[in-house]
Amino acid sequence: MIKLAQASPNVILINVTYRTNKHNMPAIHFVAVIATGKTVSISLAFIANKNEQSYYQAVSTFRELVLGNAHIKVFLTDNEDALRSALSNIYPDIL
Repeated sequence: MIKLAQASPNVILINVTYRTNKHNMPAIHFVAVIATGKTVSISLAFIANKNEQSYYQAVSTFRELVLGNAHIKVFLTDNEDALRSALSNIYPDIL
C-alpha cells in the first residue's frame, strides 16, 4: 500500500478516532486516494493526546517514513485546529 501511495500521493486523508481502543488513546489513520480513485490504508498511529505536538510527531514521522519529499496536493482532515496547525508547519504550502 505504501508503494501505491508513493506512486500518486495527490490526496491524503487523515482521520483521527478517539476512545475506540482498549487504551483510550487517539488513533490517526492515514489513507491515500490513488490514481484509479480507490483508497488505500497506509498507516495507523496511536498518540498520547490530541495536541499539536502529538500530531506534529505523527505526521512528520509519516512524511519521513512513507511519503518523503512527495508533493501532496490535498490533505482531507476532520478540521481539528491542532492537526491543521501541525500540517501547516510540516507542509507550509498547503492551505
